[in-house]
Amino acid sequence: MRLDVYLSTQGLCDSRARAQDAIQEGRVTVNGRIAKKSSMPVDDSMDIKLEDEISWEAILEKMNPCMPDGITVFDVTDPVMKPGVIAFGQYRIELFCGETTPEALLETVKGQLEKKELIIEKRSKKGVKLFDLKPAVQKAELFLDESGVVLETILPAGSTLNVNPSLLVEAFCLYTKLPVEARITRENVLDQNLKSFR
Repeated sequence: MRLDVYLSTQGLCDSRARAQDAIQEGRVTVNGRIAKKSSMPVDDSMDIKLEDEISWEAILEKMNPCMPDGITVFDVTDPVMKPGVIAFGQYRIELFCGETTPEALLETVKGQLEKKELIIEKRSKKGVKLFDLKPAVQKAELFLDESGVVLETILPAGSTLNVNPSLLVEAFCLYTKLPVEARITRENVLDQNLKSFR
């Protein structure tokens, strides 16, 4: 996405024309460098700053209407850590299966998590390879609540190793032969020491 479009769609500038003015005036930095062109390609992983002071509340108010359905921003702060320190994601996975009771599903999934290996096909840019999910699971708490069967887990989410939590659900379907469905929510992003990313 172009820088000027990004600034206006994210609510940092009222219009694309104002975004272009801010860029021309040297009030916009991208990854610590002053942006020179409105057409500069940017994405959400870049540190984009506008010199104008905007309150955190105003940013929050402007961001939420721009977010995709189901995604809500709850807090806005100055970055403390760099994105490169992200190592893990903390997930809540609600599991459903119409062919069995929640209690039976809980026991079945528990049995899968207790196995020595959970081999699954993992697709990447380099192709498909067999991957053991078991060593990647940093934490796995399984329980019943009003939602049904819930798995709270921590999985790698860094730049060198990234495990999509849907692979766990895929493994449960593969090994149990049950049509397990899931609602996956990422609840936190963590560094190598399992501290919240800020």
